[in-house]
Amino acid sequence: MDLTPLRQHPNLLSTRNRVSAKLSRGLCCGLLALGMIDAAPTPVQAEEPVAYTVSFKTDGDPTIVSLLEQTSLTFREQDQPSPSRILLDSRAMEDRRRLLNALRAHGFFAATVSHATDPAQSQTINAGDSSSMDTVQEPTPTRLTFVVDSGPRYTLRNCIVEPRKEVRPGSYTPPTAADLGLLRGQPADSKRVVAADKALLRHAQTHGQPFATLLPRRVIVDHATRTMDVTLRLQPGDTARLGPTTWSGLETVKPVFAQKQLLWQEGDSYDQEVQERSRNALLKTGLFAMVDLRHPEAVEADGSLPVTIAVQERLQRSFSFGAGMTTDQGPKATLGWEHRNLWGEGEDLATQVDYGRVHKRFKGNLGKPDFGRKDQSLLFEFITESEEVEAYRKKSVALQGGLERKYAKELRLSLGLSYRLVELYQGNSSVPDGTGTFGLVSLPFKATLDHSDDLLNPTQGWRLNAFLAPFLDTLENGHSFTKFQAQVTGYKPVSTAPHLVLAGRIKAGMLVGSELSGVPTDERYYTGGNGSIRGYAYQLAGPLDSNGKPLGGCSLLESSVEARVEVQKSVEVVFFLDEGAAIKRPFPDFSDRPYFGAGSGIRYLTPIGPLRLDVAVPLDRRPGIDQGYQIAASIGQAF
Repeated sequence: MDLTPLRQHPNLLSTRNRVSAKLSRGLCCGLLALGMIDAAPTPVQAEEPVAYTVSFKTDGDPTIVSLLEQTSLTFREQDQPSPSRILLDSRAMEDRRRLLNALRAHGFFAATVSHATDPAQSQTINAGDSSSMDTVQEPTPTRLTFVVDSGPRYTLRNCIVEPRKEVRPGSYTPPTAADLGLLRGQPADSKRVVAADKALLRHAQTHGQPFATLLPRRVIVDHATRTMDVTLRLQPGDTARLGPTTWSGLETVKPVFAQKQLLWQEGDSYDQEVQERSRNALLKTGLFAMVDLRHPEAVEADGSLPVTIAVQERLQRSFSFGAGMTTDQGPKATLGWEHRNLWGEGEDLATQVDYGRVHKRFKGNLGKPDFGRKDQSLLFEFITESEEVEAYRKKSVALQGGLERKYAKELRLSLGLSYRLVELYQGNSSVPDGTGTFGLVSLPFKATLDHSDDLLNPTQGWRLNAFLAPFLDTLENGHSFTKFQAQVTGYKPVSTAPHLVLAGRIKAGMLVGSELSGVPTDERYYTGGNGSIRGYAYQLAGPLDSNGKPLGGCSLLESSVEARVEVQKSVEVVFFLDEGAAIKRPFPDFSDRPYFGAGSGIRYLTPIGPLRLDVAVPLDRRPGIDQGYQIAASIGQAF
């Protein structure tokens, strides 16, 4: 083809090239568009959650199975489906490492762990009514199985304690490994080794070594002999004797009283446990908000270690206020005032006024701590009160003095001498026995044993309160009798989700040495009302006269059970059942008719104790005597 004419007309050639380029670009864009349409991915459907179950295939040792179940995260969360199979497999791989570490920590150093996942299988189930015979396919959960070969359990072989620093002869002798609980042939349990390490440091710190430190322990596992060697390493430091004590922050508390709380003397060997107990003793006086024991960072040249005690005193005076209400007794209020350091040595003066429709009382208490010896207090109490109830009307004044001693942490015993002058008038009861003027001398003995976890709102543990006192009337009647009463309460946490605590109470009392007619009416036993058998009015769950008025009894039996369920933070719902009766005979038995009350309530937990509201009904309602329900509101749990 001859292109000469085109070369002679360059504009024509340029125009044809532009047209060709446009056609090429258009064709390419079209092909690209078609390619993009053809290559567009189809929508990916989200993978549904995978329900699964977990099992362990082992040699059948229940101890191993229990350890695996406690360690496995997939086992604890198997009620929550996994978002995908990939994530489930990833969780299983993490669990394998977790299970291996747990087995090795218990001495199974040759253990192996693998897992297998069986895919979910579909099962056919009927849906709808039987006539339609519709069916749906429902997958069974995926089975995740951990195959565990624990292997032999390794044992301890050579266990030694190695002091790092040369210790001066006679200054400090570290314990042996056997003293710390590491014995040849024991399972090679890491918890046992860690506990021995901590015990070694504690031993040094309680035997004159304030600056003792632990060095990294050496552990050698011998797979050939299936044993483990352990070397505990200690750097004792310098031996110290306690030097002089310096106080800072004392304002109203006398130094001589604060010094009495310390459990060491200058020159004693340093003992960290004694230091901690002394700090707690200072805090338990109730006079200090903060106690900090300090000492230099090195022992003095003469081997002494001075101690500086920095304290911050609490406010020594305080007011308190309380209020409550019950259906049978109406509203009541309480006002209190306390001075915790009257003369500078922890003397406690407390006064309280209770005012209600049927009961009015003023009470004053004075306590002198460390009287005669450590952990012994001299106590005085003054009470004047009046009360008007169905069984009696009274006015009384009482004065009591005695000693209280603390034994260990939980036990308190007290013995006192009391004199009470009381005038008792016939109430609405038609029986006048037990009324008149009495001058009662008594020797009250009290015992309190508290193994509960909290004073205001216990959730576990138990308590025992017992009272025993012989009485003698010094006025014209001259009657004598002995009164005994004991109560045991227990608390047991049952579950954490929801938080459920079961609480129980058993109370018994006896009056011996006199007939019922010789016992003042206000010293007799009565049951019924808030804190007793809820659902019945105050004192009405017991013997009554022909007019339905309480007579009281010479013995008492009560029991209660509560289920306390936390429904929200700081809010509890309570269900309870109370049972018991006051009995005319001096020895309680089960031949008399018991009274049952049941109900529910709500608790709002506060730093000063639970705010309580209970509604109870009598299960054996007596027409004309018992109301249909009783309501009680107060501060504190029922028991």
